[in-house]
Amino acid sequence: MDSYESNLELLNKIDKRLRRFNLKSKLELLRVLHHSTSLLHPNDDFLKRILPNNIYRKQLRGNLYNHELGYLSLASIVAEEWSGETRNISYNDLRKILMLYRNYNIPFRHEDDADLADHEIITQFSVRAGLQQFIYQRNHFKSFYRYYYLFNYISSKTNIKKTFLEVFGYEYEDYLLFSWVLYIYSSRTWEINKTNLKRTIAEVLHFSDRKIETLLNSFSITREEFIDLYRKFATTDSKMKVYDFNPLLMKPIVTDKDSDFLLPMPFTIFIAVTEGMFQQLCTVKGLSFKSDFGKHAYEDYIEHILKIHNYDYIKEFEYRFQKNNLRSPDLMLVKDDHVIFIELKARVPMISLRTTNYKKYKQELRISLGAALAQCFKKEKHLKSGFITHEKLPDKISKISHIAITLEEFNVADEFGLEEAIKNNGGELSNSRYHVMSTGTLESILEEDPRDIFQYCMDREEAGTTNIHLSEADIIRDKRGDNLDLKLMEEIIKKVNL
Repeated sequence: MDSYESNLELLNKIDKRLRRFNLKSKLELLRVLHHSTSLLHPNDDFLKRILPNNIYRKQLRGNLYNHELGYLSLASIVAEEWSGETRNISYNDLRKILMLYRNYNIPFRHEDDADLADHEIITQFSVRAGLQQFIYQRNHFKSFYRYYYLFNYISSKTNIKKTFLEVFGYEYEDYLLFSWVLYIYSSRTWEINKTNLKRTIAEVLHFSDRKIETLLNSFSITREEFIDLYRKFATTDSKMKVYDFNPLLMKPIVTDKDSDFLLPMPFTIFIAVTEGMFQQLCTVKGLSFKSDFGKHAYEDYIEHILKIHNYDYIKEFEYRFQKNNLRSPDLMLVKDDHVIFIELKARVPMISLRTTNYKKYKQELRISLGAALAQCFKKEKHLKSGFITHEKLPDKISKISHIAITLEEFNVADEFGLEEAIKNNGGELSNSRYHVMSTGTLESILEEDPRDIFQYCMDREEAGTTNIHLSEADIIRDKRGDNLDLKLMEEIIKKVNL
């Protein structure tokens, strides 16, 4: 890898060429290109208008990727136009710029990491690539049910629904309905007019003008605010900027002095209305909200989906160890003589993970996953020593597996880094194997994989893929059961006459 170099001049050429064209034409072309090539409600009329005389135009569908549209949207907004006259961009203009992006040698190594071993470079690259690309590849409705449950959560200990209403003004279902209407409207409209959009939303959802304006503002950002937010998290290593955080993931609607509504990446409304709103809540409400959310709402959600799929589990309970009161794992699953320890972390990847150096990557690994897995191994010792007892635990346990689950995906498959993180948190490895996964992966195992979670773990452990593959990659997608996200969307769409 020492001879591999990023050809940074191509990114500089992209910026230089984008400056020739006005902002509205760039972002509008990217929007209609998405709808022309997307598998979700594709618009053939858009494709004909973009490429009127090209009989092979449908081959474009499936060959233009959302992460490419994402980078070009980001660069178009950040690379401000020339001070002189600018013109409208054409598809051929954009295609040439896209080829520059495709020919860029994406960097594996941060400028601060001159002495890393190849396996260290590759494992961190998987995290960067995952955060840059995988988020754009997921099912549009993925995680709708999860956040619907979480943002409507009420218990005697915390009221997330009340907090959501305080911050956003209206119930979460209104935001889900709005996101769907916005996407469908965009997919059918060659040139969006904000007044017509608001009229459509009012006719379909019967929302007041004030409510529509509030919902729009929740996902809107001015160009100046966008650039400020981008620069706040932007890398200092210029060759790494293809991995930079894109504020459109939280605020997909951009306003400018010449346009009051630009939606260059329409699909990001579905990201913004889920984890994007969680990030906004965390920013506004701070650490106390994060703590209550993780300890109560998130843990109850995991229990909820396990119940739906008929899993019996042991909730966290107090036990005595050397005159101290300790807590058992967040959850324990039992099947015959196989026990699974589950530790939950309501964490999402830090924005800086996209472009950071290896030292900061290891710090986040220690906090997010190392701490959870260290707890698993410590409690395994207590179980084997007889300090952890429960009537549902078998008298003879022949197999123990550990799972650390995070709210969102970290894209980590890093044996060396994880084991170091476990040890740095005071954990001592045993013969038991461990798995790291996101909530989305757990949901997919429960809904799509014909195996139960026990067999899934055993198959990975026997194949030796627990630290080689991302956990999502080992799912067998064969089961035809109820999909909670799709069921929720079907219920929501029934309310929308589109």
